[in-house]
Amino acid sequence: MLKFFCIASLVFISVFPVFSQSYQPRANYQQMLEPVDYILHGAGQDPGQRGVAGKDAFDNYWDVMNPSEKPIAYMYYEALRDIGNNWPRLLKADLLQYQDTMIVIQFGLELVGATDDIANGELDDDIANLLDGIEELGLPVYLRIGYEFNGLSWNGYQPASYKAAFIYLTEKIRERDHEIATVWNFVPDVTQPLNYLDYYPGDAYVDWWAINIFEVYQIDHSATMQFLQSAAQHQKPVLIGESTPKYVGVLNGQSSWDTWFAPFFDLIATQPGIKMTGYINWDWALYPQWSNWGDARLEANPLVRQLFDDEIDDSLYFHTGSEKAFRSALGYAEDIPPGKVENVAYDNSAYPATLNWDVAADTSGISRYMIYNYGELLDYTALTSYRMFNGNPFDSVEISITAVDRAGNTGIASDPASFSLPALPADTNDIITNGNFDLGLDFWNLNHYVTNVSGTLEIDSSALMSGPNSALVTISQNSGTNWHLQLQQFLEIKAGHRYAISYQARSNSNTVMETWLQQTHSPYFGYATKNVNLTPQVQSFKDTTVIVDEDDTVYLTFMLGTSGLSEIWIDSVSVIDLGNAVGIVSPQTYAVPERFTLHPPYPNPFNPTTTLSYELHSAGLVNLSIYNVLGERVHQAVNQYQPVGSYQLNWDARQLSSGLYFIHLAVENHVKTTKALLIR
Repeated sequence: MLKFFCIASLVFISVFPVFSQSYQPRANYQQMLEPVDYILHGAGQDPGQRGVAGKDAFDNYWDVMNPSEKPIAYMYYEALRDIGNNWPRLLKADLLQYQDTMIVIQFGLELVGATDDIANGELDDDIANLLDGIEELGLPVYLRIGYEFNGLSWNGYQPASYKAAFIYLTEKIRERDHEIATVWNFVPDVTQPLNYLDYYPGDAYVDWWAINIFEVYQIDHSATMQFLQSAAQHQKPVLIGESTPKYVGVLNGQSSWDTWFAPFFDLIATQPGIKMTGYINWDWALYPQWSNWGDARLEANPLVRQLFDDEIDDSLYFHTGSEKAFRSALGYAEDIPPGKVENVAYDNSAYPATLNWDVAADTSGISRYMIYNYGELLDYTALTSYRMFNGNPFDSVEISITAVDRAGNTGIASDPASFSLPALPADTNDIITNGNFDLGLDFWNLNHYVTNVSGTLEIDSSALMSGPNSALVTISQNSGTNWHLQLQQFLEIKAGHRYAISYQARSNSNTVMETWLQQTHSPYFGYATKNVNLTPQVQSFKDTTVIVDEDDTVYLTFMLGTSGLSEIWIDSVSVIDLGNAVGIVSPQTYAVPERFTLHPPYPNPFNPTTTLSYELHSAGLVNLSIYNVLGERVHQAVNQYQPVGSYQLNWDARQLSSGLYFIHLAVENHVKTTKALLIR
């Protein structure tokens, strides 16, 4: 592909070599959720926390793909133990921004330290929360059960217990009528010379095989080829569960492409059993444990981005689109729509309002129900009941519901149900939801961030504090590091506002706990931190903080990693929005850029200096880099966190040769590129 740029009387030719494979037709094995003749296009990865780099990575990848080539598969992760019942609601909050297109979930389910307990039936409640959540999610799921099963040194899976857990989970899955494909996930690793078939649960329990590709050697390693050949012998389609150019990245442009991407796409092209991809669009340097893996973000290098896009343009790749198109790719051909949703009833006597309706009739089975408010998509679910956590108190709503079947046909909408939403159960200025735990554990999660901690979260109805329910965290194993065990709720805060944090707590013995109001994303700034001493007596704790920068997403977190082996009760949690802080200027009262902007350099053409300027309408980690026509980064002008505002800097290119250069600005999930011509 040739790109011509003509400025004044000069013509410069920029050569972007297009690398495009000759793809073999796909093999078809008629397994669960297997597309016929296609490769599902997927990306990620989401580490299970809203607002952190995983989510941003998918958004950025989505943005750099052409409009007709957006990914259909969204990578997501959860640990089975203590999975809770909130994860589908948080996940859907991210997915609803793609509401006009079909998304499927490529789900990594971690079983570290849990395989024996699964097979013994000790995690049946967690399994129920997983499967209930998938039903509430209402989307097809490709479930990588205990992914990277052979990674003995980092996950500790043993063949016998792993197989038993996989089989037990699969039997639980198949007791329900969910669209879940079970996936058995291998990683080729020279440090793990085990026979991978020792871990195989058997064809009856596995729908797909999966392989993860990171390092260059793994792409054509003998273990990789043997695994793919074995998958074909077992008549199983293969998904690439995780892939990223480890130790290569994208910043070296053509060299990066030739080293990792070209052989990676060659593997997909020549192996007809590969039917789904999963590219991790991360800057691994943001994570200390992976800091030398490189920057794999396509938006970080224009050349790699273009070549990747050219590759994914092959007709075998199936991108997001309508649900009907996806169902057709699965082999559904019938066009009979489901019946009308009937008997929609609501209860708005208390928060949250609830909806119930009858199962819609259909010949191919119901995929999900689409819930609309005044004709706008509100949510979706595979259940016939729905709790309305979204919306403001006393809002008027007009709810209608349509059924979508597994062939992608949409039925007739229900008659509308009109009512007003009830008041919140607490102060309307309280941005905490369910702080008294009257709704059970909804909106709260107990997260284990390492394997050597263990704790459980449950409701104690012994009226130990102010109301009938309290949250009880029982810690049976701890590490002594505060963030390793956290009780959390996700919140949104406003620029310039002050917040009052309060709660009650007690413990079975004297211990300590930390309370954090912390960003959900890099640089993970703590707006408020407080260490408290807990005793067997109920105590009330309060703290305030002033938010002076911008609207933000945070977690209210109770850090329990230094609390020892203890029982801790928490109740009456609130974060009260006190409004605009005295002496703090509201963003509406001073000049804030209306949008994210990268201006053309001035002068242009230039010799040897030019001025670069840009505007940020929200704060973030700013990366301003200059690339040559080969996609090689020749200068990094900015790489730091910057607040809202307008910026200007001088670029001195006296060390560079004449030619065309690309100025590339990336800030969080925003990307802009412009050009500059250096004339000697």
